[in-house]
Amino acid sequence: MATPASFSLFQFLALLVLFSLPGCANSYTKLVNRICGQLKVYDMVDFCVETLESDSRTATAANLVSLGHISLNLAITNATDTRVYIKQLLVDKATGKRRRLCLKGCEELYGNIFYDAEQGGKALQEKKYEDVIEWGVAIAIEADRCEEGFRLHPPMESPLSQRNKNIIGIHLIIVYIAETLIWRSGEL
Repeated sequence: MATPASFSLFQFLALLVLFSLPGCANSYTKLVNRICGQLKVYDMVDFCVETLESDSRTATAANLVSLGHISLNLAITNATDTRVYIKQLLVDKATGKRRRLCLKGCEELYGNIFYDAEQGGKALQEKKYEDVIEWGVAIAIEADRCEEGFRLHPPMESPLSQRNKNIIGIHLIIVYIAETLIWRSGEL
């Protein structure tokens, strides 16, 4: 039975061999750069690359569909982590009544984001790329609604601003992957 340390060493060696083969290291890099390059308009190229490369599966992503699943899984992970963070904030007795209401609303919205990303994954699996776009857009809408709750009068600082921005960025990755898949399948 392999120990965690030997398993990690095995993974490292396998990746080292993989990346030493001609063209292998560049194939996923080209794939990531192609998608992330489309986010230049939003000044989110670096965010896109860093986000996708934060998932070790990106290094072995063979195509846009696998990269789409990785992106949707990143949205699920982000939603889960954000809900845990919100629960921690709600435990804090110093959290005011209005902020508590906003946080509870965001907790529900991030539950929706989790669901949206799961449904996007199912749509991607079924090659329903237009539906992937709709689920991706729903993710951004939910995050924006969360942030909007803190901007209402009187506005207050949102403890979730960066998390909301991140999930909106992930939504852009998901949408661009789905749009590229539509274009490639000749449906656009």
